[in-house]
Amino acid sequence: MKKGKIAVRIAAFLGCALLMIYGLTVLLKDRRVTFDYDTTRKVEGFYAEEKNSLDFVFIGSSQMFTSVVPAVLWEEYGITSYDFGANEQPMYLSYYYIKEALKYQNPKAIVLEMSYCNTEDYTHEGVFHINLDDLRMGPVKLEAIFDLIPAGDRFPYIFELAKYHDTWTTLDKDSLRSITADKHNPYKGYTPSTQGFADGGKFDEDIASVTEKAELADLSVEYMEKIIALCEKEGVDLVFLKTPNDHIQNQPEYNAVADLAAAHDIPYLDLNNQMAGQLHNHVFHAETITKRIGEWLTGLYEIEDKRENPEYAKWHEDADYYYRYKHQLKLNDAESFEEYLSGLAGKDYVVCMAVNQDGGAYLSEEAVSLMEQLGAQIDVSANGGKSYLAVLENGFVHAESCSDEVVAYENRVYEHHISMISQGAQSGCNASIVIDGVEYAPNGKGFNVVVYDPKLDLILTSRSFEITE
Repeated sequence: MKKGKIAVRIAAFLGCALLMIYGLTVLLKDRRVTFDYDTTRKVEGFYAEEKNSLDFVFIGSSQMFTSVVPAVLWEEYGITSYDFGANEQPMYLSYYYIKEALKYQNPKAIVLEMSYCNTEDYTHEGVFHINLDDLRMGPVKLEAIFDLIPAGDRFPYIFELAKYHDTWTTLDKDSLRSITADKHNPYKGYTPSTQGFADGGKFDEDIASVTEKAELADLSVEYMEKIIALCEKEGVDLVFLKTPNDHIQNQPEYNAVADLAAAHDIPYLDLNNQMAGQLHNHVFHAETITKRIGEWLTGLYEIEDKRENPEYAKWHEDADYYYRYKHQLKLNDAESFEEYLSGLAGKDYVVCMAVNQDGGAYLSEEAVSLMEQLGAQIDVSANGGKSYLAVLENGFVHAESCSDEVVAYENRVYEHHISMISQGAQSGCNASIVIDGVEYAPNGKGFNVVVYDPKLDLILTSRSFEITE
């Protein structure tokens, strides 16, 4: 009896110890949520997708997840997909990502991106941690660790607290918030990039004429063969993809992949020898690339268009995150006040305006009309030199003031504290738009405009426009 009680107590102690270790690991683990490529959100978001709900799972490195936009595949074709990858991912790590993906999804095909098709040796510790840390602990992750990591280096991959025990000194609000936040990723693993050319740049015609074929490294070929065998065993199609990166020096490698694909009757789309691109493609060009991929995939497979299917209504909401981000870039590129205002009209944004010195004397009729569409009720064009501020939301007026004197506003909007000041030519020449203690107004002459998106919960743009004759 006593032995039984002792065993129960030991089991309870060990259980509590394991829970404590797990909790500390979750708290202190390096959560890459503030990094450029948000690996943690990308991987955790995959697990949050409904089981067996994806038509395609894209596997690969950052060249994949900055070029393939699941929102575009959804809006254009009604395809459900996810970018499941991590930075600098070679084939031997892609193998385990595919193995993990097939535990949760039964897609029409795995789409394997070929940027790292010719890795001669195992990568460095940093890449291993970026690729393995956010995978769920289980048979696949353990197999990867024991297969790829030297015996003496495995401990911090299995017992992660050993590596991250001192990261409490660098914990920030985003990392803490992400621990309890919904893991759902509306971008479906895609990472928007503003690198490179918005139009893709000029295509190097010489790439299309490269016919040489490299001899691929044994290590890469070994794992590509394992990937092929795995997909055959699981009864899932495999297709190869190369996103465009403008690397003429790597084209012989991509040509060699074509031979491997042909030998195994695997469809292969090499866009590097067909269109312009960069290492990480710009958001606007990624949309063009994704449409080409969508045309290719719909030519290979009969895919149910799910856009009208009420069971997939959430996909429309998720796609909206991408299109809002894309619209943000267009707003930042607007050259005139009129172009900027037309980009705001009809949108569910909170638009904060504060005039410095003079914003009305030379305001065009088009600009006045667009401001009225936003909800403005005061004709600022008739009040040149006066102070003016407004907080407008798709026709609703939170605040609007115009005076010879200083005008100010302070309130909470969507749980954010907003404090504004406008001083026209007669009252000091200044404009301030402070949100949650941060000054966003450029304080340039004329209209200073700060736009908040309540759905994305972020400041979209902060611009100033001097209105001259």
